[in-house]
Amino acid sequence: MDFPLHPMSPAEYAAVERGLGAKVLERHGIFWRQVRPFFFRPVLPTPEFSAPEVATPFGWPNGFQHALADGATANSQMNFLMLDGLRDYSSEQLGRRRKQLVRSASQLFQVRPLRDLREFQGQGFKAYRSFYNRTGYTHRADRKDEKTFHAWAEKVFSHPNVILLGGYGADGLVGVSRSYLVDGTLVYATLFCETEALKKNLGELMFHELRALAAGDPRIAEIFVRNYQNGNSLDQFYLLRGCKLVSKPARLVLPAVIRAGIKIFLPRQHALLTGKITAPAPV
Repeated sequence: MDFPLHPMSPAEYAAVERGLGAKVLERHGIFWRQVRPFFFRPVLPTPEFSAPEVATPFGWPNGFQHALADGATANSQMNFLMLDGLRDYSSEQLGRRRKQLVRSASQLFQVRPLRDLREFQGQGFKAYRSFYNRTGYTHRADRKDEKTFHAWAEKVFSHPNVILLGGYGADGLVGVSRSYLVDGTLVYATLFCETEALKKNLGELMFHELRALAAGDPRIAEIFVRNYQNGNSLDQFYLLRGCKLVSKPARLVLPAVIRAGIKIFLPRQHALLTGKITAPAPV
């Protein structure tokens, strides 16, 4: 698949996320995204910073967390699902089952650059609504409204460096993935598929095609797939497809009373916040 990739700096990526509605702030040259009310992480969460480099970017009642260059002072850890060793990837290295799924999907679907805004807004919205009805995905759930989705799609489409891939079947566009190349990291931002297409393994094919695209570009050192969510079903989906669980020592700063409240009343969220994880099942 021929798709020109244009690397962005963290500042450019921060501007993209801000334009799509995220609250993004710059402190001491580091760009932070609000991921929960009053709580921030770097827009690209994997880079490591020293505590003096970050200092204290936010005052009370805000909190923040970042990966640490010096693990000796860590009070938590951040867990990511990542792909590396990209140059070695091909469908031949997949297990027999995965290879069969990719092959069967490739007979029904084609993955290619999504270049038509109206197609993205029209058929893409139908795919997104199918995805939302299936998953109840809460992040930016306002996109289930057609006008809101159209406005979001137009903003995504307007950025020249977005890596926007469409999954096409007999009825047209039935799946969309969105990624960005930030320095040497490919950020895997969005994937949604129409339910019937997902049952026919379009998700397998689209993930395979993105990996193959990355394998052909020596500028891409790794793919950031998502933050690990302690082994939920989506974590398992990506672990089964070759992702690695990468844990990094981190610095977590929260007002004491807020942290105590989370620990007492929201123990699962506290465990995720501090990075206490259940090891993934063998794959």
